[in-house]
Amino acid sequence: RMRDKMHLYNDTAVVLHGACYATRPDVNCVLHTHMPYATAMACSKIKFDAGLIQDAMQFTDKIAYMPFGGVADDLSEMDHVNEAMKGGADVLFLQNHGVICCGPDVGTAFSRLWYLERACQVQLLTSQMEVHRPDQTAWDYTGKWYAKDGHESAMGEWVAWRRECVQKSSSAGAGSREFYE
Repeated sequence: RMRDKMHLYNDTAVVLHGACYATRPDVNCVLHTHMPYATAMACSKIKFDAGLIQDAMQFTDKIAYMPFGGVADDLSEMDHVNEAMKGGADVLFLQNHGVICCGPDVGTAFSRLWYLERACQVQLLTSQMEVHRPDQTAWDYTGKWYAKDGHESAMGEWVAWRRECVQKSSSAGAGSREFYE
């Protein structure tokens, strides 16, 4: 474990999150998870399909992949993350591990993560089906909309998700409102 005189750090978090921040100065939030559908996609040889559903289209040309090289507990592993993220990806599938979503703020990063998990779920559920494909014009328009207006939409969703958490935690006696602000 990496440590200074007063603190113990999670080595893999320093490597994975630190590399994203170093590579992408526009990123202020990095979320790394092992959610089931996104992780299943990270384990699959089938690539993420950004054209399958509307919510996935925001990830067109924003997906990167990194092969599994063992536990990312060495600072030299940051070079692999930097290489994968340098093209401007908002999502990094860590093969046989999990996924990273990043954004300019918590709301956007969380929204991306939420929609990524849903898109992976739909892709895996439809993987044995013949599916409809959107025409290229509709796909391009939708991708451009997310690039232009997606941030504002994500922030509205983030406020609603936070409000729901506050309401649920208050009704369950789980904590104070200030915790979620």
